[in-house]
Amino acid sequence: MNNTEFEAVRRLLFFSQRELAEVLQVRENSVKRWCRGTHPVPEGVAETLRRLCAWRDTAYNELADAIEAHDGVVALTWYNDMDDWLMDEDDPACFRPYQSALAELYATFEQVRLVAFDRMAYQDWLRDLGYKDNRQFRSQWAALQIK
Repeated sequence: MNNTEFEAVRRLLFFSQRELAEVLQVRENSVKRWCRGTHPVPEGVAETLRRLCAWRDTAYNELADAIEAHDGVVALTWYNDMDDWLMDEDDPACFRPYQSALAELYATFEQVRLVAFDRMAYQDWLRDLGYKDNRQFRSQWAALQIK
């Protein structure tokens, strides 16, 4: 992976240089050098980025299939904060790629609406119904926000 490809993938996955350094567990200066091309991108780093791209593609395709099978407007939950997005099974490294997939879905499907997650409002709604938090309920909550 050359520096141009590295930078293109970093941007595709919505990572700042600082965030990508955290995900890769390297110094931010290393990411800057790889972006500028003053140091080669290590194969392990390239492989991690390919894995994140594959995860993003899977997330995109699964959501796109669900959108195509649905009549009418589809609400997707947009998380401004990784802590709101994270659930037990989630890999923190996938937060920005998830945002990237949602942005592309919004750009591709005119029936998609992005709904900003509001933890307080969601927790009030969840408590009133007596439900336990999960992605399905978050989707249901988001759908209610656009009606």
